[in-house]
Amino acid sequence: MRRTAGLLLAVLLAPGLSAADGPRELVGRRTVAITAKRPAVGKTPAGSFFGTGSIISPLGYVLTSTTVVPPNCNEINVVSPGHFKLKGTLVKADEKIELALIRIEPPKNGLPFFALRDSSTAELGEVVITVSNSFQLARNAGELSMSVGFLSGRYKLTKKLALQPVYLGEVVETTAATNPGSDGGPLLDGSGQLIGVLTLNVSNARWLGVAVPLRVMLSDIKKAMAEDLAKRKVTPPAELLHVAEGPGAPLFPQWEARAARFRAAAKRVARSVVAIKVNRTKDDPRFTRRVRVGRTGRARLLGEIRKRPTGAAVSGVIVGADGWIATSYFNIAGTLKSVQVVLADGKKLPAKVVGWDQERDLALLKVKAKGLPAIALRSEVSLGSYVCVLGRSPTPDSLTLSAGVISAVGRIDRSRLQFDAKANVGNTGGPLIALDGTCLGIVGGVTTNSRHGQNSGIAFATWSAVLTESIEQLKKGTKIKRRPRASLGIIPASSAVDLQGVLVARVAPKSAAAKAGLMRNDSILEVNGIAVEGVAQFVNLIKTMKPGDKIKLVVRRRARQMTFEATLGERK
Repeated sequence: MRRTAGLLLAVLLAPGLSAADGPRELVGRRTVAITAKRPAVGKTPAGSFFGTGSIISPLGYVLTSTTVVPPNCNEINVVSPGHFKLKGTLVKADEKIELALIRIEPPKNGLPFFALRDSSTAELGEVVITVSNSFQLARNAGELSMSVGFLSGRYKLTKKLALQPVYLGEVVETTAATNPGSDGGPLLDGSGQLIGVLTLNVSNARWLGVAVPLRVMLSDIKKAMAEDLAKRKVTPPAELLHVAEGPGAPLFPQWEARAARFRAAAKRVARSVVAIKVNRTKDDPRFTRRVRVGRTGRARLLGEIRKRPTGAAVSGVIVGADGWIATSYFNIAGTLKSVQVVLADGKKLPAKVVGWDQERDLALLKVKAKGLPAIALRSEVSLGSYVCVLGRSPTPDSLTLSAGVISAVGRIDRSRLQFDAKANVGNTGGPLIALDGTCLGIVGGVTTNSRHGQNSGIAFATWSAVLTESIEQLKKGTKIKRRPRASLGIIPASSAVDLQGVLVARVAPKSAAAKAGLMRNDSILEVNGIAVEGVAQFVNLIKTMKPGDKIKLVVRRRARQMTFEATLGERK
């Protein structure tokens, strides 16, 4: 699991400490690493498993997932790094709700345990925490890891939306890190109370970690504990589990303060965010899967990341009270059969695609309605300011929220904002909002062909500074195709920052550069008489030209200065 907010914590805790002692002490031995083995039974093959679990009772009950401890496991080890390694007994395994309940013998000094909380009382945008035995960290480093994020969504996974054959149904989503080995581990609220069990499943529209809500499992957990105690003739305590009514004292007060502002901003404009259901007969070939998918599970998942999901709504935002809806061109690309807009109150309206702009990844829809809650646009923005991305995917009744900061202003022909909030095909077309609830841009630029999948760590939005002009143009039915991009056909050496000009690291075969005679390790000094000062300036010079333009290049090759003429090709 990657380090989030500098937190990679060993799980060390003596019993009896309170939340006031801080995150290290609160999480402590409450989270454990689990390994399990299952013998071959009938057609079910033998297997070895690992993951994470949560201690939920001082009587030694540990909650995890059936992906960590499937039915019929006969060898279970429960490890609190630095404290204990104990054998576990499987009390109950229900793969339908992904519930696995284990019992261990409590050590003499007792067991600290998690308080439980119904996730339905947790708000969208609330601080959440994951603790995990990611990548067998307990075995390899003698510790577990922690990540902090936000509760980013609450929706239902169906067969069409889910990517792995595990739990289907209601889930809560988090921007906190989840990795192999996280499954079965706790999803905690900001005070360290357990609200869900992390699952392997994920929506192909969102690609963020999800958890099975605790309330889905709670009655089954109580029943299984009571039956196990009765079987062992142990008198049950008056309160089998400690269930809290709401959040406790925050472990990360600064995160909580920011989260409250994000939640307030989302509430202001939630009614302006819509879901869009697109029924297409043929996709745009630029957005179809181009990767070769192998037979392994990893390869299949990679293929799923890199193709447009089916069965999920996408997002849009109301920009005109009389029925104008803005979204991303990506969302409506291809040959369409029908488009439907679902408003925040659930009302469904047929929509017409009026205009689009491929250059700015923008499309404008029209529905027959009046008095809609249009969002206010704002173009003023500063580097580092907090922003939220809102969407309504994968299901229309679900608002989603991810948060971050503006990381660059005026990218891509001065028409885009760059930000680091989690973006994916689900919230593409939704608004990028400031903390006052104004819209800074329409999220776009997501591709199905990036080697990073849906999210490389940064994302883009068509800036509101150009939106007003673009929307007025699109209202007239304008359709702007992406202009052909000129290509010289070289890859610059980005590490050679101390050299004059641009050092050529590679020349593409049959490219304009190759036909002109350029070679690897040439330094391009001038383009059409303009001195080349670096890679960024060189790229921008080529961007101003068209395929077929002839250019004159001054190049240094070893100690010689040479002149070449090239006819630019088209960038594919």
